[in-house]
Amino acid sequence: MQPFPSLQVRAALGALALAFLAHAQQAEKPVTHGISIANMDPSVKPGDNFYLYANGGWLKRNVIPPDRSSIGVFTTLSDLSNQRTRTLIEDAGKANAPEGSDTRKVADLYHSYMDEAGIESHGLTPIGPSLKAVAAIGDKNQLARALGESLRADVDALNNTNFHTHNLFGLWVAPGFSDSAHYAPYLLQGGLELPNRDYYLSDTDSMRKIRNRHIGAWWTTRKWRKQTTPGSGTTFPSRLRGLTGTNTFAVQA
Repeated sequence: MQPFPSLQVRAALGALALAFLAHAQQAEKPVTHGISIANMDPSVKPGDNFYLYANGGWLKRNVIPPDRSSIGVFTTLSDLSNQRTRTLIEDAGKANAPEGSDTRKVADLYHSYMDEAGIESHGLTPIGPSLKAVAAIGDKNQLARALGESLRADVDALNNTNFHTHNLFGLWVAPGFSDSAHYAPYLLQGGLELPNRDYYLSDTDSMRKIRNRHIGAWWTTRKWRKQTTPGSGTTFPSRLRGLTGTNTFAVQA
């Protein structure tokens, strides 16, 4: 059985503990509570616009960049992660690593992706089979098969708020909105390259100009030829518009 420390030792330990406590309290920075006056805009009358009155100063100092719809801590972290990833890839491209190594594989993929002249020299040959498969679509059943073959679980409307997919549709599986006891598959439309449905359906002059430029690039630059259904007189794009929607919808089992 260990003997209890002597009175002198216990007194010394207590004094030492008090000294550490006093030092810690002195080292702590004072915490400011209350309203941040600097974030307010007193030039706005509270009765006219209380939101700007309370937050106007902060809003003036935190301007959303013109290429963003919003900013926040997650966009900052995303930008930082993207920059670090880019640095890693660029460093791998300069490393001249041994052939077959992981670093060399990253470098080869990066250089092949950045070789625009080499890519353009091949024209449409690499995607020829895919274009033929699209041109061969003649009815809804064949379109459904083609879409199903390209379907990937690459979207998440709630948890990661990832609405984008490079395919026409992306699959998302989650507890059902109407029956949370069971999981349900949902489809999110990836779009046809333009940002949203207004670019395709809006009647404004600016949207029509953008739409016409897009169609011209799709038809001419990509060298797509009109695919006409025999006897129908309708082109492939017009048929596609009639078969695709613009909303998220549940897949019925």
